[in-house]
Amino acid sequence: MNDYFGLDIGNSSIKIVQVALKKPKPFLVALSEFNIPFGLAESDSDADRKKLVGLIQQAISQTQLKTRNVVSTISSNKISSDIFQFPYMTNEELKFAMKYELKYHIPDLKDDQVCDWHVLGRDIHGNLDIFVAAVSRHISNKYSLVMKEAGLNPLAFDAESLALAKILGEPQKNIVVIHGGAQYTLLLVLINGNLKMEHVVQTGGVVVTNNIAGSLNITKENAELLKRKFGLEKSKLDGHIYNAIVRSLDPIVKELRSVMESQQFKAQDFEEVVLSGGVALTPQITDYLSQILLKKVVLANPWKKIDCGDRPGEVIIPAAPKFSLAAGLALSHYVI
Repeated sequence: MNDYFGLDIGNSSIKIVQVALKKPKPFLVALSEFNIPFGLAESDSDADRKKLVGLIQQAISQTQLKTRNVVSTISSNKISSDIFQFPYMTNEELKFAMKYELKYHIPDLKDDQVCDWHVLGRDIHGNLDIFVAAVSRHISNKYSLVMKEAGLNPLAFDAESLALAKILGEPQKNIVVIHGGAQYTLLLVLINGNLKMEHVVQTGGVVVTNNIAGSLNITKENAELLKRKFGLEKSKLDGHIYNAIVRSLDPIVKELRSVMESQQFKAQDFEEVVLSGGVALTPQITDYLSQILLKKVVLANPWKKIDCGDRPGEVIIPAAPKFSLAAGLALSHYVI
């Protein structure tokens, strides 16, 4: 399937990426971002769903997409998932085994949940790394309905972690990815480019904004503007913004250290920490995290794996971390 696009519906914007699946590199065909009312995508009301559908249709029209085939995603904080190893077996044997194995890896697996699994790869001993995920049928149906009402043909709903690993993972390189969104932060461990662990930390950009608003006694709108303007610059506003952001980052840093020092990964030499999502655009955040973690911290650049043609770097590079997920979804059917 060569004719589809990646669609990332976030809490405050819709991001679209379409590539032509060519060799040696996929070619960037379409790229766009459209702001939407905050929290609209999370609402369960029929009125908000219809409003979201209209905005998706508007975004597609303005992006001038020719296809209606789409690969999107379901928020990681709405799914249950696990990554585990299995002895090597054939596809038929694996399909049979997974019918019984799922219940051991998805806590409280229920009949009203939709389950799926994916083979991530094989280790040097031939063991299979397997990713399993489950989501309630209500949520799955809601996402499908939004797509269909928007006139789209959903080919798949990929897990965020799989899409991010696809676009940010590199062979022979061990990295940790921090993908920060509005409501939560996703931590990923990629060993030699392969996804080995994912973890959701229930803090995100909203918490940062609320902390700044509370600290300075200002509106959330003004707090958001100050966060984007000053970020982690200690000298601004007597350090109130800096301290508010640091408080919000503490749970992420703590969890990240716990992961890197765990029995599973303490022997690994992580070359860098990659910042993705909206959090990556916070001024001075790479310097702060580098000092705290004693690791090289870089901004995610999904365009490394995509030929962007004559699009000017000064336009697409600064916003690159925001498009990691949409770009990963756009490559979901591409064999790198």
